[in-house]
Amino acid sequence: MVELIPAYVWDCPNCGREKFERGLVPEMSPEELQEIRDELGVPEDDMGYPIMMPSFVTCPSCGVTFRTLHYGDE
Repeated sequence: MVELIPAYVWDCPNCGREKFERGLVPEMSPEELQEIRDELGVPEDDMGYPIMMPSFVTCPSCGVTFRTLHYGDE
């Protein structure tokens, strides 16, 4: 068995290589997590966690840093 880790894929506009960035899991208390789950209407039996995307990514191949945006945003 393997653990799947949520990630984001992106293509470097400078060198064209495909890259992956792990999603960020914010640290929070069980109470904070439950508050977010209640606000979003997440069922009690869903064991997932909120995942945030990084605000910036750096290409390990060419070293250029880019600001990120959600897929479909301009």
